[in-house]
This record gives sequence, C-alpha cells and structure tokens, in this order.
Amino acid sequence: EESPSHPLFANELKFGILKPISQEKLQNLRKRFTQCGILPGVALNLAYFVSWVIIHGTKYCKKAVIATGVSGNPLLPVFGQIKNIIVFKNLIYFELWSIATYCFDLKYQSYHISTNYQTYFYYPYDRLLDFNVFHIRKTSANESYISTKYYIDDLMETHADDENPLF
Repeated sequence: EESPSHPLFANELKFGILKPISQEKLQNLRKRFTQCGILPGVALNLAYFVSWVIIHGTKYCKKAVIATGVSGNPLLPVFGQIKNIIVFKNLIYFELWSIATYCFDLKYQSYHISTNYQTYFYYPYDRLLDFNVFHIRKTSANESYISTKYYIDDLMETHADDENPLF
C-alpha cells in the first residue's frame, strides 16, 4: 500500500477538547515563549489548550513523557512530562514539567530519572528527539525510571549535532 493511502496517514492530526486561552494567559504565554526562543515576534492572538492530540497515530496527553533533546557527557536524553498541550495555527507546543536524567541503568534497562514539579519549559512538537510517548515507572524503593521502546543513542548523537534524521 502506498503511504498516503495507509490508514495511519488518513488523519494526521486529531484533537481532544479545545479550550481557548484567555488574553491574560496569552500574554504570560507570549513572555514564556520569548524566554524559550519560541515564535519570536509572533503575536499569539488565538491559541488553545487541548486535552490531547493524536499526531500520525501517536497520542499525546497530560502526564505522558516525551524526549525533547540531549545533554551531558555521556549523552543522556532530556525528558519532560506533559503539563499542557498548546495549539496555535496548527502548530503544537508542549508545556512540560522538568525531568532530570541521572544515568542509564543496566539492571532495569531504563533511564533513572527524577521529576521536578517546580519547574517547567515549553517545547515544539517538530523538534522532539523522538516522537514516541514514554511513561514513568517506580520501583519498590520509590525510584523512578523511563524505558524507551528501542535503542536511542543514534538519535541522541544526531540530535546533539543539531541534525534531525527524521526530516
């Protein structure tokens, strides 16, 4: 089957409940976007919070975890837990709670992490390290881990060089 006729690509974008963002919140959002270097100089006239979004078959919703980039030496993924999803002119932005990645734990085959529900940041969908959704798992010792579905070191190395192999 040709990819454009495949059911996965029939509806590239589906939204949950859309809620218009108030003017006051839009002004605050504009300030935060500017601090993060997102859409500089663009007026956010009409933007929405959305309860969830499906993009190319992957559903993003609150509390899900996404990989936004890399940092450190050795390279480790930067994760964020979705606090809000923002839609502006069919562009998708995530408001994310910060997650600290400590190391890759061989015993659990997962990244050992710590959540910080004090700080958050914004990130555009089209700049994600990986387009999968991840989840936080806790051990009996109350330690938190994120498992990836596959080996992401190649993605991290390419992303660190500011290239995106998916485009």
